[in-house]
Amino acid sequence: MFIFARILSRLTLRAQVLRWRREREPVAGGLGAASAAHGASAASSARPELRIRLASRAEVPYVRAAIRFIYTGHLGEQAGACAAELLRVRRFALQLQIGGCVEACEAAILRLVAHGGSGKGGKGPLAGVEELFSVRHLLAEKPGGADSGATGSSPAADGCPPAAAKGGAAPAGFAAAATSWDPFVARVLAACRQQLTEHCGAALVALKAAAAAGAAATAAAAAVLAGLGELLAWAFRDAPSLLSCPVGRRQLAALPAAALEALLRCEAFGTDSEASVLLALAVWVEANGGCAVRESIRRRLCRQVRLSHLSTPYLHALLPRLPWFPISREEHAFLCQYVAAGAERDAPARRKALAAVAYGKYDCTSPWYAAPPRPAGRSDAGRPYEWSVKQEDLAADLDGALHRLPHGLSGCFANGASRLVAHGFEWYPGTLWIRADGTPEAVVCCAVPTVLAAYTSSKDVIGLASAAARLTVYRWRERPDGGRHGDGRDGRSGRVREEASRTECSLESLMGVQGGGGGGTGAAEGGSGSWRLTLFGAGLEKGPGAAERLLPGLAPFLRGGRLGGALTFL
Repeated sequence: MFIFARILSRLTLRAQVLRWRREREPVAGGLGAASAAHGASAASSARPELRIRLASRAEVPYVRAAIRFIYTGHLGEQAGACAAELLRVRRFALQLQIGGCVEACEAAILRLVAHGGSGKGGKGPLAGVEELFSVRHLLAEKPGGADSGATGSSPAADGCPPAAAKGGAAPAGFAAAATSWDPFVARVLAACRQQLTEHCGAALVALKAAAAAGAAATAAAAAVLAGLGELLAWAFRDAPSLLSCPVGRRQLAALPAAALEALLRCEAFGTDSEASVLLALAVWVEANGGCAVRESIRRRLCRQVRLSHLSTPYLHALLPRLPWFPISREEHAFLCQYVAAGAERDAPARRKALAAVAYGKYDCTSPWYAAPPRPAGRSDAGRPYEWSVKQEDLAADLDGALHRLPHGLSGCFANGASRLVAHGFEWYPGTLWIRADGTPEAVVCCAVPTVLAAYTSSKDVIGLASAAARLTVYRWRERPDGGRHGDGRDGRSGRVREEASRTECSLESLMGVQGGGGGGTGAAEGGSGSWRLTLFGAGLEKGPGAAERLLPGLAPFLRGGRLGGALTFL
């Protein structure tokens, strides 16, 4: 076994050296052809070297650890390193494309979160989360590009001095999110959220006991609570992406009330709209007993919602119908005036005058009125949420066999969500249109969230919503080589996935909101569920025998007995 491992390591190293040398080969006829030819001749007689551009000498141990992995297949002493060291080794392993090393670093980081840190910082079940939070800028850091990458060369082939690495510390919380969705970061944050969900209650009990000791202790506890809010905002990131993930939804619902208050109070907690924040609160309230939640707790939590930034459908149609939200009919009417005044040319003066008139009756200094907008955006932007519809359900719908579809034609998302959330509403592929050429095209729809639909009807919510999103349908085609070498997409069948159709909508693309019900099973809990889908087509006639006639034309769009695509928020 040892001999086999050494042979495998040598083959791996040789393959990586050959790849690095190929990456350094000049393009024929390029500007540096003559000098490159000279370097190549020198390289033929010189021993190959791997040159890696570093920001400083302090990075040398991390590069050596990554390269050592090629020979040993394990991290060695780095396996028990702190979060910062593991993240730096991982970055160089990504940059050098060292297979297995990236995965080993990621596994070690996830163990660090679950087992209370590396022991080099604080102690306790949240020590690992706090340790990662302290180096969160490294988590968002990307491996170096061409200018700061690794090159395989000979001494004579490359005389360029190393360049300083780019990047720096990112601000805390939501603003520290990477510009593109990263599956590893998502896994780390999910693990951190789980630790916080399970253990922040004990920290809050300790804070409560300290606060009872006196005024000085109360001030110290308030500062710690604010720090907990920053930690929660970093792990929970933003409302819409959290609500689009069944696991994240359950973790949010499991937070203690004081932790949720700290999260909603924190300025770093992001959203695409305050409507999504109110929806997050609704999910928590419903999961914890609805109107049975103690009134004092509900008041504290609801006070953290920034009502003056709600969207029009939420402000006028949904907010006044929530029985657990402590706002009177009179104050709601005043709030609507206050929000409308913000759209006027002399908005500051109008709002100041309204606050003066309402002094003593309504608190216009509270977050309902005075809080600024939260950080805008969603951390899952760019993530493709894959969806699919069963082939047998398509056949039953085409044949008009409604007895085989008691709940109608429905689809589901691969992550188990019933529908996805944006701007306080739920979004899903609601229509599948078969073009004249046989290509299916999906159209996105939005509806009142299931958790709020119990308080509304189709007559209650007549409004418009929008979201920046892309909806695609996949096509599968055979590989030219028959899939002998795998394709990274569908290695089981040797088929390549491509985009058959695409529809996009922007924030300017307004659509009507479907009100009341129809959320699909499991929607309220954020668990596995489905959504209704309507099938249309150019000249499409449903009835007995339609599936036998039409499904063969859909064969290029089917894989594993499903037709699917992806919904991506932009």
